[in-house]
Amino acid sequence: MPELDSAWRNPVAPRPPKAQRLNFSQLKRNALHMLSAQVGAAVLQGLQFILIARTLGAHEFGRMAGVLAITAVLLPFSGVGAGNVMVMRVARKEGEPALYYGNALMVAAVSACFLVALAALVGPHFLRDPSLLALTLLLGTSEILFTKFVDIAAHVFYGLDRHAYSGSFYGLHAGMRLGAAIVFCTLFAEHGLLLWAAMHLGAGVLVSLIALRVTVAQIGRPRLDAWLALRELKVGVLFSIGLSANSVYTDIDKAVLARYASAQINGQYTAAYRLVYMAFAPVMAVLMATQGAFFRAGGQSGLSATMKLATRVAWLGSIYCIGLALLMFTAAPLAAWALGPQYTLSVEILRALCALPLVLMAQSVYSEALTGANRQRARSMAQVAVAALCFALNMSLAPGLGWHGAVIATYVSQLTLAGLVVWIIWRSVREQQA
Repeated sequence: MPELDSAWRNPVAPRPPKAQRLNFSQLKRNALHMLSAQVGAAVLQGLQFILIARTLGAHEFGRMAGVLAITAVLLPFSGVGAGNVMVMRVARKEGEPALYYGNALMVAAVSACFLVALAALVGPHFLRDPSLLALTLLLGTSEILFTKFVDIAAHVFYGLDRHAYSGSFYGLHAGMRLGAAIVFCTLFAEHGLLLWAAMHLGAGVLVSLIALRVTVAQIGRPRLDAWLALRELKVGVLFSIGLSANSVYTDIDKAVLARYASAQINGQYTAAYRLVYMAFAPVMAVLMATQGAFFRAGGQSGLSATMKLATRVAWLGSIYCIGLALLMFTAAPLAAWALGPQYTLSVEILRALCALPLVLMAQSVYSEALTGANRQRARSMAQVAVAALCFALNMSLAPGLGWHGAVIATYVSQLTLAGLVVWIIWRSVREQQA
């Protein structure tokens, strides 16, 4: 490796400010790469979702959804935010990609072992079904460990502004799982949920190995610096807290419904919710494509620059989400046609959730503006507060109101988060002006 300069040897040292105009043509290229990849991945995930939902039926699909909700809450702590720290350092040229990649893999592997054990301990107990232990171990290892490995490899290329690689990893991941789903539904459907979980894990292992090989070929062999990894944990923890809180107010409703409602209802609710998030994928693609740009803009000019970028994204996102809401409300009956007669309730739930993408877009875009301007602590604290609110609302409303309570909790939580983010930005701007 060539000799590193002082900024690479000391990745937390500030670099001299440099005025630089945001390259919006590059942002558009990155956004198009991620948009095409995310839309392709969403199509593949949608096909996999339809196949598995139809094959398992609403009851078994609801049991699986409860376990996945538990693993989703724990997943952000896998790696303790090392992938996000890597994007920030690499995008600002404050760290060497191979070093941060190696550290991120190490932290993810160690933390995932503890988290899978925790999922196995907590999941079956919370879901009131001890028979879910083996399923929790299989899906927990697949999501918390190997999905995180693929995600870390993608984050390397976010920081390098080479989003075609990131998109290809996510597309390959979705494609490999679709292939596993086709094989399972065609040949092994009678073997049930556990075999699908094992095949799901196998697909994740294969893709993580391919992503590792490609990443090493592009940036060199990953290197380790345990002391650097420990020093960066204080930054990474803030990302993990925020991401975990996001998982709580995104997925805790499925776990609560699995606990208090029937697995049949939880399966139909989860199916409708998944359709909403699949339709929201283009907005998430744009946010992924602009993550490095947010960090660079914030490092150079602070909140004013990240707000300018966020506003551009928000205008485009609003147009898309309003059109999407009208389309989902009108085309909701197609969900039952695609998923089968066991999912007739998903039509009503999908219509109730059709406005959710607009709220998600608003809070997500301006939350990224906070993160890019080094205000991740404020964002994380707001997310934690909203996660606690969401959990409390679901626990109080879902037992009596069922899926209606889960929908109410979702909207109230996301609107509250959007309000908190706007308030934090307003307060920060006032402080800067003062």
